[in-house]
This record gives sequence, C-alpha cells and structure tokens, in this order.
Amino acid sequence: MLCDISTRDIEAYQGKRRREGVEGRTVNIEVGVLSQILSAYRLWESLAGEVQMPTDRKDAGRALTPVEEGDYPKPRPQRTRLAIWPRYSR
Repeated sequence: MLCDISTRDIEAYQGKRRREGVEGRTVNIEVGVLSQILSAYRLWESLAGEVQMPTDRKDAGRALTPVEEGDYPKPRPQRTRLAIWPRYSR
C-alpha cells in the first residue's frame, strides 16, 4: 500500500536502478512521479526531507556542430497529397 512506502524503500529502489546502469536523471524522474502520487494522498511530506536524489550528469547532450550535422542525410521532401473530393452527381 502507498502508506507503507518508507525512505528505506525509496533508497533501495534508487540503488537498484543505479546498479542496473540507469542514469541519475531517469531515477530522479521516476522518484518524482512517485512523489507526485504520494503527494496526492498527503504521504510525501513525511518522506521528502529524507529522500536523497542522485546527481544529474551535466556533460550529457550538446548541439551538433555544422560539420557533424552535415554527416546526417537530409530528410526527403514530403510529397504534396492532393485532396480527393467526392464527386456528387444529381
């Protein structure tokens, strides 16, 4: 039950996910969802001060340089589809 979730349970879950190779940002998002669910039932307040969130990587993700961008194929132009209107005959 939701009311049975403890700080120890959350820490165990975080540790398990980190050992599986999941990044800290993903674990934080998952714990964030849990905190929203628990907050809806006013159960998060008692846990919030004790739960430690993993650190996020700051070096992940960057914009491609123009040279790198040129290495990818350009998308094909979309063909224009003509609307076909039903022909009404009387």
